[in-house]
Amino acid sequence: MLDSTLRMGKKISKYKWLLALTLTIGNATEGKNPLLSTHLSPVEQESIQQQLHQFYVKGDSSVMNRRLPKFDVASDSVKTRASLLASIPSSHNPNEFLQNAAGIKITPDYLKSRCQWLKKRFHVSCDSATWSSIEPSDRVENLLETWVTTDEVIYDLDKIPTEGNIRGDFWSGDYWRLNWGVTSYRYSSGKKDKTYHSSIKSYSQPDEWIDLEQELSLSKISKEILTWSPSEKYDLLVGDSSFQLTLEQKSEGANLVNSKGEVADWFGICDGWAPASVFVPPPVKPVKTSGFMGLKITWYPDDIRALASLAWTNGDYSYNLVGRRCDTKNPKQYKNGRISEVECADTNPATFHLALGNLIGKQGIPFIMDARFDAEVWNQPVLSYELNYFNPLYPRKRSKDWREVMVSYDDKFKKKDRFQRPLTRGYRVENKYFDGGVKSIVGVQATLVYLAEYEANFNLQPASNITERVTYTYDLELHEKNGELIPMGGEWHNNTHPDFLWTPQRDAVVMAKWDAETPEVDLSEIPSSELTSIAKKASKNAYPLCSVLEQLIQSSSGKATYHCVK
Repeated sequence: MLDSTLRMGKKISKYKWLLALTLTIGNATEGKNPLLSTHLSPVEQESIQQQLHQFYVKGDSSVMNRRLPKFDVASDSVKTRASLLASIPSSHNPNEFLQNAAGIKITPDYLKSRCQWLKKRFHVSCDSATWSSIEPSDRVENLLETWVTTDEVIYDLDKIPTEGNIRGDFWSGDYWRLNWGVTSYRYSSGKKDKTYHSSIKSYSQPDEWIDLEQELSLSKISKEILTWSPSEKYDLLVGDSSFQLTLEQKSEGANLVNSKGEVADWFGICDGWAPASVFVPPPVKPVKTSGFMGLKITWYPDDIRALASLAWTNGDYSYNLVGRRCDTKNPKQYKNGRISEVECADTNPATFHLALGNLIGKQGIPFIMDARFDAEVWNQPVLSYELNYFNPLYPRKRSKDWREVMVSYDDKFKKKDRFQRPLTRGYRVENKYFDGGVKSIVGVQATLVYLAEYEANFNLQPASNITERVTYTYDLELHEKNGELIPMGGEWHNNTHPDFLWTPQRDAVVMAKWDAETPEVDLSEIPSSELTSIAKKASKNAYPLCSVLEQLIQSSSGKATYHCVK
């Protein structure tokens, strides 16, 4: 909330520019999907007013560490995500919150849970996985590879669209907690066990199947298994009565149980859901298939979404990434609030800005941001954005045209710039910065809409998509190149900004070595022994075969655009 003098109506003139700054923000949404709206609610406008006041008027360093509020786009209400924040020690001190949130990222449990993903993408050892073992890259060209050719990359701010949104479909889905057994969770029950062991012991396979097989006819079994988990249905579809995928999924959290008997609530497969949710056609209809001994299996949309997320978590595909990860539990900060460790500075504002314009604005292609430093956002696909430029010396001056509000990087600016003491502008060599190439500075207010998760819904129709909105502020350092000013760096105005950005490459297909051995699949027929054998091998590695997933997705989405390539 704003301070008491503003709430009481006193000293209003001092804040008129703050109100004017936000009155027209987010008005460029006409004709857009309402779930992609960048239009800011009064509460969001007030939050931004407070942020700008603290940053520019008060010069308050603690503003750098405050959590940025996220808002549900459909309702304009604040999203707290209490379940995700429960693991972070509460504190009214923003500096303490920042340190606690950063500490989560280097805990052994966190690193273990992400080790297989790290190993697959970065070739690190699971025995000593650390973020520092990843070679950082912060060039926007790395994110755009295969989507935009090198000579087509836009650096000119005049050509960067001030708004944009993706052109494809998207879908919300569960992130399938390890604490509940990942995709072995029978979400139809609605039961939310507190501990890992109570979750995985809620039923036993193949014992339950053996009992059903002995007692009931296939038609009655088909009704009984309507409420079974996605992994159980998959096992039966491929003819695996030993339930290898289900057993594997139940074991995922075994080495991550804490002293309370729980696996941290944030451990799941959002690494797979995030790319699948924007690159896989939305499963929206129930599907009926055959399975073990001719058993009829009914698949709900969230069953299929679960398998798609699992495949994109554990399968192989080419992707692009930029950014860094912080490997420091208590990141050091300068007095101005900026984090001093370069590896904790995360994605550079210029890279972030150019990524928005080149990938979403020009191509209509989403990218995924990991804002885990904030702890309120995980791997979230960015769906739309809107940019507003402002004068960093007089923030009340704002425009869609950056040239109207940029300022010279001169003594006048430097006297008011919080990033001069110590100097962190320009380029860095070892522990020293050189700012000789910086010609001008322009402020940016970037409002993003990203896709959010929901808890799996046991229904013939999936639940509605959920999107959330957040606004970041930063400035761009403009350098002269070939007679034009282009962004080459900048400073974030808050430390809770995206860690890194990534996206699958163009025409990426999730595959694994077992797919090359998979025979022809017809989901209306009893699975062959050859299919069962290959599926068991893949299931032990938490991977659902692409040929099976392809047919489920095509049948549920009604679109024949998801293909496997052997």
